[in-house]
Amino acid sequence: MLLPIIYKTMNGALQELQAAELMQFSKECAHGLEITLKDAAEIIDARNRLLQTYGRIEIDLEVTKILLQKLFTSPFISREEITQATQEILDIFYFIKNETEDGIGDSDLIDRLLYMFNGDCHGSIELLKSTAEALTREIKEKNIKSPLLQQGGEINNEPKY
Repeated sequence: MLLPIIYKTMNGALQELQAAELMQFSKECAHGLEITLKDAAEIIDARNRLLQTYGRIEIDLEVTKILLQKLFTSPFISREEITQATQEILDIFYFIKNETEDGIGDSDLIDRLLYMFNGDCHGSIELLKSTAEALTREIKEKNIKSPLLQQGGEINNEPKY
């Protein structure tokens, strides 16, 4: 059967196009940290593996682009670290998105992660990973309280008439 061969060829071509798009994007917005085509391909490959691992689908590269653009401005990221840092923060991002059932918007979550990364974590991915659970709990609690606040703050199983 030719379907697996056709799919693999199409997927490879799509990954090449995405890598070229990501590399071009980095040229347009990088602050001296422009990524190579090889770096972009590694990021795309990791992104696709993470999407599959977490059972997620993304049609475009917006999340990856936003994250990369914000990492370019981080005082803690060097040229040598940008590819690995992007991959690891994407992993944290998708973990939180799954655990909170998309309870926070993509841009908001990226902003929170990079604020923590550049602030309290002082550029440490390990510290950022250790705070992911707390951030996940915070988002979940906020999402649970939000409907309660709209109902006057009471939990009431009786129907309102």
